[in-house]
Amino acid sequence: MIISNWQAPASRQIAVRLGVSESTAHTAVQIAVPLIVSALARNASQPEGAQALHQAFTNDHDGGILDNIGSYLGNPEQGNGAGILGHVLGDQRGVVENNLSQATGMDQSSAGNLMELIAPLVMGAVGKTQQQNSLDSAARRLFGAATTARTGYCAWSDGDAEFHA
Repeated sequence: MIISNWQAPASRQIAVRLGVSESTAHTAVQIAVPLIVSALARNASQPEGAQALHQAFTNDHDGGILDNIGSYLGNPEQGNGAGILGHVLGDQRGVVENNLSQATGMDQSSAGNLMELIAPLVMGAVGKTQQQNSLDSAARRLFGAATTARTGYCAWSDGDAEFHA
């Protein structure tokens, strides 16, 4: 659901931007989106994290980025993907990027760049869902738990990211 409307055109632009095949970009997006959503769900499982995400979606990530993905991918710095990943993944970012790299055959730098490119799109998609469904922070926690159950790509235990391809 999160990537169905933007994945094909985004994969082409991401492939060109990162210098990888469209197939590699497509696979990487298919893996990276659930990784980011799982991390969001993990953060939303704590009251403070749920509130912080709710505020981020309300104030900064309303889904408007999805209205012109091509423009965003032409100037991705405007989305602050690095900042999003810092908040969402914390000190596990390197582990997650390494796992994505291994799963896709991309180098770790390209995997990190891809994650930075798509993090604002994921935040926009989730924020748009929140806005459309009038989800409050308690509902966000439930949404997060349900999302984690569906992804199957990333599990979190004792603060460590564990990758499941």
